[in-house]
Amino acid sequence: MAELKKITEGMANGCAAIDENFSALNESSKNDIPWTDISPINGFSLTPSTGSTGVLKYKIQQGVLYISARGVVMPAVTAANPVAFVELPFTIPQNTIAGFVGPNLSTSLYAKEVCTIQSEGGSNSVKYAKNSTTTAGDRFSGMFIVPME
Repeated sequence: MAELKKITEGMANGCAAIDENFSALNESSKNDIPWTDISPINGFSLTPSTGSTGVLKYKIQQGVLYISARGVVMPAVTAANPVAFVELPFTIPQNTIAGFVGPNLSTSLYAKEVCTIQSEGGSNSVKYAKNSTTTAGDRFSGMFIVPME
């Protein structure tokens, strides 16, 4: 993350400080990665037997990793048993758990269920877990946001 100078009213060389802040932001954004498609692993899929194709992609912006999962088709997963659904081309530096409430897209009821997406520091895999068993063909959607520093 870029180190920025605090700007205050009437400060000496305020214009130069603002310019330095923009330069620092531009320098840190050189490591940004735009939205990039990734393939699921371990029986997870983007192709359901019916319905629209899922989306799985990531980006890094200003030192923050974003993973967007929409309509990812799951294999049968036992309750509270995290399973890697994607591997990234780099390691994630810290342990992170992102909880979310997502629809169970296998039913027409769109029942909301609490799920987690989690990473282990030093690993390149991201895991999916839920407190109840999933049925093969269920789908999940969610956003995973992790500071990379």
